[in-house]
Amino acid sequence: MSRSTAALVSLAIVMFAAAAPAATPGQVNYQGLLLDQQGAPITGNVNLLFTIFNAASGGSALWTESHPSVAALNGVYDVVLGATTPITPAVVAGGSLFLQITVNGETLVPRQRLVAVPYAIRAESAASADTVGGFDAGYITEIVQHGDFDGGAPANDDPSEGLADVDGDGRANFIDSDNDADGLADTAEVAQTTNINLITPTVAALSPNTGEATVTTQVTVTGTNFEPGIAVAFGSETPTPQNLTATSFTVNVGPQPVGTVAATVTRTNGESAQKSFTFAETQVGITSFSPAFLGFQQSGVVTVTGFGFAPGITVSFGSENPTPQNITATSFQVTVGPQPAGAKQVQVTYGARQATGTYEYVDSSVHKQVFATSSNYTGNLGGISGADAKCASRAAAASLPGTYKAFVGDSTGSPNASFTRGAPYYLVDGTTRVAQGYYDLVDGFENAISKDEFGGTFGGSAIWTGVNTNGTAHTNHCSNWSTASSAVTGRAGQIGGLSTQNSSCSESFKLFCFQQ
Repeated sequence: MSRSTAALVSLAIVMFAAAAPAATPGQVNYQGLLLDQQGAPITGNVNLLFTIFNAASGGSALWTESHPSVAALNGVYDVVLGATTPITPAVVAGGSLFLQITVNGETLVPRQRLVAVPYAIRAESAASADTVGGFDAGYITEIVQHGDFDGGAPANDDPSEGLADVDGDGRANFIDSDNDADGLADTAEVAQTTNINLITPTVAALSPNTGEATVTTQVTVTGTNFEPGIAVAFGSETPTPQNLTATSFTVNVGPQPVGTVAATVTRTNGESAQKSFTFAETQVGITSFSPAFLGFQQSGVVTVTGFGFAPGITVSFGSENPTPQNITATSFQVTVGPQPAGAKQVQVTYGARQATGTYEYVDSSVHKQVFATSSNYTGNLGGISGADAKCASRAAAASLPGTYKAFVGDSTGSPNASFTRGAPYYLVDGTTRVAQGYYDLVDGFENAISKDEFGGTFGGSAIWTGVNTNGTAHTNHCSNWSTASSAVTGRAGQIGGLSTQNSSCSESFKLFCFQQ
């Protein structure tokens, strides 16, 4: 045979599997077909050399075996590879394998790739009661039992781990980082001392997380793994959850003593989670009145708006102690008056807490005068007292009766704190009303303050105020009206409003002056 080619017709691998503990032989039954150069089958004896490589060409020889004088009949031959040199698991452990055949000294190409069944030789590892992959089986047992394959959960000799599959996801506990599929990693449950094989709830948020100690508060609890039958505890209470879903429910809690308590959610399996909730001391405040004022000879129903109101509050309203009606957390009503003209203190008391406000009774028969100065001034007014002095000087120049103050505020005070109440404001012409009273004034002018102390009309000039529209002090006030620096600003208004812009303190503006 001067030149021949070989065609791989079939490849059969037989492991001769015997009952354990007998070892599986490292042999493979191989059958091939030899054809001559003209494609005719060869009959006769041939010398064959088989070599297993780790690459289709080149590479390293992993195993080789010679089979001299093999009988071929009509091209077909059979050999047992590994008959003299066993094919060990190490030979087939490295991935892709290729069989090279040499016939009578001539190497056939290409090499034949070994697929699928030859890798069963590695089953010898499992057939041995003593070794696994060349390692003593005891070592492997130790690794499986005591190792940690799922990211830091308990070692596998923990009773919670091992070969069980608690959540039925097809992953044994020892390689499942969330044994019970509750969304909490086993590592997290170990850290918080909950059971890694029992579904555990979580409490992500309480809304609100603070309630008034003296009233009932509805709280929405959000989290995970809630279920029908969960038990809920808020401090000393065990409220019934409402509107329950897997991720939220609501409860009504309180009143309870002031302090922080644990809000605990417990599943029927005993697993629980908690978050802190605070019962706070009730704060009381007054923000507004409606109507904003009454005539001094008038009685009326006044709605007080604020926060922290509750049954049990007491009210003083000037010289009266009316009984509050229609009480909600943010408002109540009282019937009051008549009372003398002027500012009246309103006080709401709830336990040890109090809130105060000022209410105005107005005598419409009395007119207080208001003007804008004919002179302009920089922001260096000399403080609020300096501004008041400038108003007094301009009133004296025009022979206006009474005492006058500038409508300016800063960190030391404001018109809300210093102005008298109880009469409407008119321009110096005596006929044009600016506001029916102080709270009407800070609620918005009826008419612009467009006349100076002499009754002259002007327009367009800015007015230093340093106040917000409600009469409280603004944060921009030319350093308490002590500087004319262009780098500092003060709050200014216009003839029709108290607070409209921030301006450089180097500017020269007018002042609003009000009779007290």
